[in-house]
Amino acid sequence: MAAVILTTLALSFGPTACGPSAEELRMREMQAELDQAKRAAAAQRERAESAEQWFRWTLIFAMFSTGALVIYAWIRSDGESGQQTDRSCQFAQRALDFEDAIPAQAAMSHTGFESEGVVIDGMNLACGQEPGRNPKLGRILAVVEEVQRAEIPFVVYFDASMGPNLKSSDEKKAYERLLERGSDCFKKVPSGERADNFILDRVERTGWLAISNDRFRDHASQYSWIEDNAQFGQRRFGFEIERDLVIIPRLNVRAKVPGDILQSADRILQQCEAKSSAGTRGSPE
Repeated sequence: MAAVILTTLALSFGPTACGPSAEELRMREMQAELDQAKRAAAAQRERAESAEQWFRWTLIFAMFSTGALVIYAWIRSDGESGQQTDRSCQFAQRALDFEDAIPAQAAMSHTGFESEGVVIDGMNLACGQEPGRNPKLGRILAVVEEVQRAEIPFVVYFDASMGPNLKSSDEKKAYERLLERGSDCFKKVPSGERADNFILDRVERTGWLAISNDRFRDHASQYSWIEDNAQFGQRRFGFEIERDLVIIPRLNVRAKVPGDILQSADRILQQCEAKSSAGTRGSPE
């Protein structure tokens, strides 16, 4: 009887007493896998949210940077435009002031230095405020016509490279006419020579004024007055260019670049030839 009872108890409670059943093990494994999947999904979600947040801030930063650059460019453009406008207004006002200014010949008498004529740095004036750019013969013609109108003797020196660098056929023709028919007033220096040497020598010998924006610093050892600001200011007058207007403030000269280069050259040459015939040369040697 006791054996039967023990056998019954063993059959009823044996698996529980010995450990979890296979079914329970499978349930635990499935639960573990489920928990692991949840953790992986949570981690992936966090990474996605982090990436989305990074992208959002990057986009905001890019938009802000782009906006800042646009504003900066606009401010800069507006500032430059304003400066150009101011500069144009200054030139316009100066041009109007020159209408009532004293004549160029009279202005020269107020320089504090005895002078009867001007020596024009042809290449420097032709290139203007843009050294190395294509020379424009019209600027020289404009100034010369004003100088002739004021009855101021003059001479223009050209570098040998002037002719080959002229672009238009009219400029080339006018240039050749000036050298051929106006050799007293228009001079081309020999190839390999610098016009500066001839300009400064003429200024030194005649006391004429130089029209140039060149400071001639590399000639200071030969001409002491170049380093003397007072004397230099009396012997060299600079110029300014605004579009087709050449302005020499200290001579009260404003010269408009002629529309027809050949006609302007012919007018100048007629005056040069007339003075030469009358025995009054435009430029004493």
